[in-house]
Amino acid sequence: RAQQEELDKIEKHIKSSKDKENAKPLDKPEQFLYQLSLIPDFSSRVFCILFQSSFCECMSSITRKINTLQRVCK
Repeated sequence: RAQQEELDKIEKHIKSSKDKENAKPLDKPEQFLYQLSLIPDFSSRVFCILFQSSFCECMSSITRKINTLQRVCK
C-alpha cells in the first residue's frame, strides 16, 4: 500500500501530465499503487480477506490444542 506522500507525488504527476503531450507516463508500480488507492476502504477489505484466509487454519490449530488438553485432563 502506498504511503500518503507517495500518493501525493503520483497524483501531482498525473495532474501535471494531463496538459502536456510529451509527459512521461507512470511506470507499472506507480499505476498499480494509484489504482489501489481508488478502491474504497481498501485496507479494511484486505484485512477481511486475510482474516478469512487464515481463520480456518487458526481454528484448526486451536482445536488440536484443546483436544490435546482434554486428553491430558482425562
